[in-house]
Amino acid sequence: MGLFAGKVPAKVKAYPKGSSEFVEFGAGDLVTIPKGLSCTWDVSVAVDKYYKFESTSSSSS
Repeated sequence: MGLFAGKVPAKVKAYPKGSSEFVEFGAGDLVTIPKGLSCTWDVSVAVDKYYKFESTSSSSS
């Protein structure tokens, strides 16, 4: 997951690899990025990015 912070109207476009379509988000948005995603980022206004990495492996006791 990523939380984006910055000056309004901070905007980021993410273009998945091989696609001309994009997803747009900006300051204040919480975004879930699938593991293994390959994309190109177009950042029109600088944003700070904060990440939380989650493990998908389960442990046994």
